[in-house]
Amino acid sequence: MNNRQREERFKRVKDYWEKQGREHGTDPLATIKDHQFRLLEMDFIRDLLEPKDIVLDIGCGNGYQTLYYADKVKKITGIDYSENFIEAANKAKEKSQFKKKVEFKVGDVLDLNNPENSVDIAICERLLINLPTYKDQEKAIQNIHKVLKKGGKLILSEVTQKGHDKLNELRKQFGLDKIKVHWHNLYIDEDKFIPFLSEHFNILSIERFGMYNFISKVIHPLLVYPEEPKFDAKINEIARLIGSKITNFKDASHQVTFILEKK
Repeated sequence: MNNRQREERFKRVKDYWEKQGREHGTDPLATIKDHQFRLLEMDFIRDLLEPKDIVLDIGCGNGYQTLYYADKVKKITGIDYSENFIEAANKAKEKSQFKKKVEFKVGDVLDLNNPENSVDIAICERLLINLPTYKDQEKAIQNIHKVLKKGGKLILSEVTQKGHDKLNELRKQFGLDKIKVHWHNLYIDEDKFIPFLSEHFNILSIERFGMYNFISKVIHPLLVYPEEPKFDAKINEIARLIGSKITNFKDASHQVTFILEKK
């Protein structure tokens, strides 16, 4: 991909998220349709936070999860390059009892202007997969590394190609079609990405949500076939409850959370 193609892709993806922000505002489904997984992920991340933490939520969207984390921490700032999402986030903030601990502002992970060594924890949820190239993904990690304090943590929840392929292999065994990659996503290449992460961070753990995905992406579609499964079905709520207890089932999870400590 040459520079012109990269710039065109960057603009196209950003325009997509501006449209989502404009059309969906504070709706929790504005950035991810699988709300039960979102709740599972948010609870998992929230348990990693402490009252002393100064947190930066990068790619915060409309701030839905940012506000959920606010009561656990000292201060949290949400940034997103979508002006429409930040506008929605600030509207939601005014209704929050924790609004004094929360700040939202327009910002881009590829051009972070936060002070170096100023953040205890950085959170990214499906941020890197919306960048145009692998080099951009690396640059984003380097920028985040700079703003973290020594020993600070990066909680990185992304979709990996390896996890996506494993889930599709499992679906194939039961005669289900492959889950397609959304046009605006560039899934993480674990074989390249994990060694790169290791240069900058101690990898404390890599968590997968295989049980949730097995129930929601295999059992659920089989139950309703030939109808299309719905994200808000009761079985997905059950999958979230089971998946909160049993996570790495078969590693059949395209969603992967890396818990990293700055070297």
